[in-house]
Amino acid sequence: MLDALYNLSYKKSNLISRKYQITSSFTIVKGAGKTGKTSIIKQYLSFLPSDSYLYIDLQDLRIDKAIIKEELPQFCIDNKIHTLVIEAYEEDIDLPNVSAVILSTEEDLHIEGFTRLNVYNLDFEEFLAFDSRYDTLDNAFTHFLQTSSYPELYFVHQDHRQKQLQNILKLSLNPLELQIMMHSAKLLGQKVSAFQMFERLKLQQKLSKDMFYKTFYSLMEKGYLYWVQKFEHSRATKKLYTLDFNIKNTLTLQKDFSRLFETLVFLEMLKRGSEIYYADGIDFYLPKENRIVLTMPFSNEDVLFKKIEGIEAFIIENGVLHVEVVTMNAETKLGLPYAIVDMMPFVKWAIVEGEED
Repeated sequence: MLDALYNLSYKKSNLISRKYQITSSFTIVKGAGKTGKTSIIKQYLSFLPSDSYLYIDLQDLRIDKAIIKEELPQFCIDNKIHTLVIEAYEEDIDLPNVSAVILSTEEDLHIEGFTRLNVYNLDFEEFLAFDSRYDTLDNAFTHFLQTSSYPELYFVHQDHRQKQLQNILKLSLNPLELQIMMHSAKLLGQKVSAFQMFERLKLQQKLSKDMFYKTFYSLMEKGYLYWVQKFEHSRATKKLYTLDFNIKNTLTLQKDFSRLFETLVFLEMLKRGSEIYYADGIDFYLPKENRIVLTMPFSNEDVLFKKIEGIEAFIIENGVLHVEVVTMNAETKLGLPYAIVDMMPFVKWAIVEGEED
């Protein structure tokens, strides 16, 4: 079996480059299902001699894990394997002594000596690389909103994309995980606790508290769900977000563009590893960067003035230097005595945000 896998090679393909690169010989590529981990790994392998590496995907139904565990160390010695790749890695598989090991996982895996590369779905800049046929950024953004941030959906006909995203989630999640995701989609961007989620979900199905909490926090660890904590109020109810802005439209019939837009902005910042909080009247506060990010898709200057008045005390007390107001189209700049306020369209804001990576 290992001989058959060894004879496969990954020549340089037409894979579109992401913002991620494997730069360490010992790397854990961490991310939720279908976020692009495999493409990143195969692009890395495409630059290596085909006889120097062994690629194993434990989710491949043809693979016998028992054989892998038994034969892998000697096989690597006999064939002078330089680079070993194991996708969907499980910790009960001993790693042989080779020069480079690349592992992929959804789990919160830590191994001494390994660098972790966290992979997310496409941000707007990456989407532009995937689909460059649009004559304006506004047209491209409209298409981005209508689709999703999942990479593989850009190779699916638009009539089938929503169904395909449902299929991705069905294949990636067990039944309880999927139920929690469906419920989370209804609460997107809202303040909600795990206990409140459990209380609502148990009205619909028989469910043990232990199993719910285990599954809910597993979805957090895997990167399907995210919480944003209230600034300086660690016990306050957190705001809930999903790994893709279009999951709400995919898993529910509810329409709430403001929540979708807010999630979109959050996900753009998430990739940078920023420390993100919320506060009263403030969508996102990044204390280490002395900035606030507000999402106001259909706003104008008059509404903006009233909004700034409402959070003026917070801005001054916390030394905020920059307030960014993300909109669909509106653009203006306010020079206040205590901070600079930039209102700008998402397409402009996202590109500036991406340059910070």
